[in-house]
Amino acid sequence: MQSWEQLFHFFGEHGFKLIKQSIPPQPFGNFYYTFSNGQIDFQIVQDRREMILEIRFTEDKDWWFTISLVKSLIQSKMNIKAGSDIDSEVHFLMEYMNTIIEMFSEKNYQQTKLDLIERSKQSYREVYGDDFFKKYSLGN
Repeated sequence: MQSWEQLFHFFGEHGFKLIKQSIPPQPFGNFYYTFSNGQIDFQIVQDRREMILEIRFTEDKDWWFTISLVKSLIQSKMNIKAGSDIDSEVHFLMEYMNTIIEMFSEKNYQQTKLDLIERSKQSYREVYGDDFFKKYSLGN
């Protein structure tokens, strides 16, 4: 069973329903599926053969965060790559689902969002250096 098929089953077990999908599959085999429990949305995206798993607080339609970024925040690692090994991201999601649900609860979401944005900035600094941020005015 492929990782994204495992996620379909896992999401169903945790009260998430499929609310949106690409029909038919897009060129190059691209597709997306969005699941929601009314509080949190998960999106599985395949874009040019790269699988990406994203999450957002349902009410904040403008912000999607990759599971790899959430994983780095939780595990305090800086290995942030959106399309990292999907199997390890699926395993991580299954292991830390309760923690993730709590992080994206209405009570905790604003702090989680700030922490994820800061984690993302730190990652870019490590990869591109402070000069990149100054040149492109991406903030501190």
